[in-house]
Amino acid sequence: MKLLILSGLFIAEVTSLLVDSNTPVHLLKTTNSGLIKDTRIGLFDRRKISKFRNSYQTLPFNSIEESAEISRYCNVENNRVGKILGRVNSEPSEEKVGLGIWDTVGSWIGYEPSGRSVRQHTPTPDVIYPEILVIVDYEFYASFDTLNDLISRLYTFWESVDQLYAPLSDPKFKLSIAGVLVPTEPDVFEFLKTSSRFFFWSSGIDYEDVKYKMDSWLYKYKATFSEDDYDVFILMTPSKDSPLFSSTIGLATIGGACHVDNWSQRLSRGGIIYETSNFKNTLTAAHELGHL
Repeated sequence: MKLLILSGLFIAEVTSLLVDSNTPVHLLKTTNSGLIKDTRIGLFDRRKISKFRNSYQTLPFNSIEESAEISRYCNVENNRVGKILGRVNSEPSEEKVGLGIWDTVGSWIGYEPSGRSVRQHTPTPDVIYPEILVIVDYEFYASFDTLNDLISRLYTFWESVDQLYAPLSDPKFKLSIAGVLVPTEPDVFEFLKTSSRFFFWSSGIDYEDVKYKMDSWLYKYKATFSEDDYDVFILMTPSKDSPLFSSTIGLATIGGACHVDNWSQRLSRGGIIYETSNFKNTLTAAHELGHL
């Protein structure tokens, strides 16, 4: 994981998400010859973002004020630089978040940090800058009239997630968008197509299966999307988890940041969250990011 150089970054406020006009948005499609990538630069331009954001209300997020509660919610112990930089040999485990969590926030955020060994004597910097590769599925992309509309809403969403991390200290966290993957055709991520869903009559997908295949897909295309360019990925989908009786709304690899598994050929460094075009699940995004 590399630390970002702050010079030239677009920072509207002290608490703003770290992006700039060079943050890439990769438009993806498939042909007989394989994957085609059309990289757009400038979509996170200050003027474009401001123009589209003016028509939106601030996205809702939990109004927890105690930093200790925020720390548990965002799973800060697993975000220590030793966890992020100190890779271990064992395969990271995965943690689900279900719908039945809303009785109390505390019942959701009380996950204990993993007992896996980490690199010793690694100094913790004052600020950690997790670089996030944001991935949306085709249905998500198709629900917006324009690409600028989608990007502006993504910015607002992830800025709200960043604000959830703002009360944390020792270390502090600033989220950075390393890039966005946007499939412009339903065939780009075949494992997200209706035909590959858990049951033929289901409107959802199997989160565990999709997460596994997304790990493998990113490894397959790591020459196209270098693993050095991002620390974690988050896949955003409007499809719910489909296994019978499942109430899962998020899934992530515990301590998976920066992880590369060359043996199984997977980049097990990400998560999947249920999200619609209303962009209301900032809590889920913050929670799954905390696991990573």
